[in-house]
Amino acid sequence: MKTRRILSTVLALVFVLSTLTFGSLTVSAAVTEVYVDQTNGDDSAAGTVDAPVKSLGAAFTKLGGAEGTVYIMGVYNSEATWPSSSSEVTISGYDETSKITCTDSLGILFKSDLVFENINISLGTNAHFNSEGN
Repeated sequence: MKTRRILSTVLALVFVLSTLTFGSLTVSAAVTEVYVDQTNGDDSAAGTVDAPVKSLGAAFTKLGGAEGTVYIMGVYNSEATWPSSSSEVTISGYDETSKITCTDSLGILFKSDLVFENINISLGTNAHFNSEGN
């Protein structure tokens, strides 16, 4: 009698669990590369080579604080304060035409650990870089 009751309970649980609908689980890969085109980009774009973002702020947001590389496409006219990240970010040129320009007397403040590679930087008269933190 006791065995029959246990078996009935187990079968009832199996039936109930088999009728439940489970939602699908979506796992997205972390973004590690973002493309920036200040002339043709759109900050609501995906940040891919075919759909670049317009600003460094949008690029850093897409990285989500993770380590990654931001590729500059064409000429990027720098703003005074760059966005921050909790991880190291590499700023790289997309091709030989990639360049970061800084207007005269502009002081640029970096708030993150940055690595620059394969990119030209053009500083105007009295323009300079400043680092905050490490």
